[in-house]
Amino acid sequence: MAGACWFLKRPQEGIRHLEKAIGYYERTDHRASAAEGYNNLGLNLILIGQWDRAQQALEHALSIATEIDVRGKGLPMILDSLGELLMLRGDLEEAHNFLERAVGLAAEKGNNWYRCQTHRTLGRCYVAMKESGKALSQARQALELANLTGDRQAICESRLLLVEATILCGDLAEAAANLETVTHLITDSETDLLLTGEAQRLYGWIELANGDPGLAAQHFGRSVSIFDLLGDRYRSAPAH
Repeated sequence: MAGACWFLKRPQEGIRHLEKAIGYYERTDHRASAAEGYNNLGLNLILIGQWDRAQQALEHALSIATEIDVRGKGLPMILDSLGELLMLRGDLEEAHNFLERAVGLAAEKGNNWYRCQTHRTLGRCYVAMKESGKALSQARQALELANLTGDRQAICESRLLLVEATILCGDLAEAAANLETVTHLITDSETDLLLTGEAQRLYGWIELANGDPGLAAQHFGRSVSIFDLLGDRYRSAPAH
């Protein structure tokens, strides 16, 4: 149920389901499932802006998972989640350390979905650090892995990262071409609203760089409306 709420972008409902699930797991000593539950709880708390609670949940997930196995299969995703939270908080060096560990462990496990996710988050961290070349490299690796998995959501998110990294590199024509490609993959469904909001934000940056602030403002305004509707407090802020 919490997984369904995640895709429908209903974090408050997801949090309630996860808290119940974690309670069941802890009472029955299903520690690996409890660690996964705390990780997912942290992700939902990030969405609604409760970052202190999110960090507590994620650190607890890491503690449980490490006690079970210091190189367990669930560790890459927990490290990825912690890295993302630290990145959003502006602790970029510490975020980078967590994400490098996540990428290394995911590669060791050979799970292409995990590898794609960790490369994508590390790429976003490099964007925040203004490391355009490294961001572009991570985006390309993420897209290659997303294509291998055939996961449309992962393909869209990876290509959007590629667009942002390309803008940072100053190649606006390439960025616009990639953005057109991903726009054709995004549907009008409720589950794709986040992708649409990100695409509109990037269209705004391209138009601004091309010297059309009026058109850029229209794209940014659409992005604001979508993120406000979703209740995604972090993404709403830069869009505003």
